[in-house]
Amino acid sequence: MTGRDRFDDVQHVVDAALAALRRNGVTIPSPWDARALCDDLAALRGRPVHLVPGSRFGWRFDHLWTSGDNADFIVRADRSSPVHQRHGVLHEIGHLVLGHACVPIAPGAGPGAPRPRLGYDDPDEVEAECSATTAGLEAEARPGAVVSTLTPEDRAAADRLAVMLGTEAVTWN
Repeated sequence: MTGRDRFDDVQHVVDAALAALRRNGVTIPSPWDARALCDDLAALRGRPVHLVPGSRFGWRFDHLWTSGDNADFIVRADRSSPVHQRHGVLHEIGHLVLGHACVPIAPGAGPGAPRPRLGYDDPDEVEAECSATTAGLEAEARPGAVVSTLTPEDRAAADRLAVMLGTEAVTWN
């Protein structure tokens, strides 16, 4: 199989997943609104999808998707550029909608323990990256668009995730 064949297969999988979302009434918001997209996914999945600020764990550029018993958590790099944040959230949502395994978090793990997957040797990473790019292009997201702010529910979810990780509480601005 050539590199081109592999790309075509990945794009086919991604296109099918995004089409399934559209059939279920979930579209990538334009202009970009991470909270609205997470709310739509939550309604479809029947469980909350919380946005958690990566700064809560001292992260600047990392994104992550993990799942609890009753909710999904997408950690976003809230101190990076709006474009990077949008792409990272779409990448993690790609993992979720493509049926990939989430990053597991052991109870009491420190903030450095759950690290995002690194490298593109993993086919799931290639699919999630392709998904993020395709979804972003479909939404015609504009560079410099304002990224939605955290809701009180998202801040509470971040604090609950911090308890799971055994980290100290922070004061929210």
